[in-house]
Amino acid sequence: MTDEKIGNISEQGVKYDYGTTPEGWHWAVIEKAEKMPSRFNPSKEQIEIVFGILTDVCEDCRVVTWFNPTLHSKSNFYKFLKILFPGEDYFNEIMLGDLVGKEIEVQVKHFTKGDGRVYANPVGYRACK
Repeated sequence: MTDEKIGNISEQGVKYDYGTTPEGWHWAVIEKAEKMPSRFNPSKEQIEIVFGILTDVCEDCRVVTWFNPTLHSKSNFYKFLKILFPGEDYFNEIMLGDLVGKEIEVQVKHFTKGDGRVYANPVGYRACK
């Protein structure tokens, strides 16, 4: 659930069929932040973050990313939290529900699979100004 502390698996993973978000920087809101079994190793956990794109570039577009659930100062999740919560220097715990509704700018890049399917992946983040 979104109000779980880091450390407990919430639900099984789900596959999404969102429209392809155009490349570039987009304003977004975090719609979902949950602990899930890892996509690559179900015995481990990951945090899934779903961003709803707020600009008018496409209707109902979303992008999804995953983080390892660690609050170590060198982890990607910690760096992401520093963007969401500027001025915070240390995180000893975070409620995932606190992330939902936060606005952030997301940089989207397209990746094409061997079968020709195009995926829009977030590759950068910055605070909304």
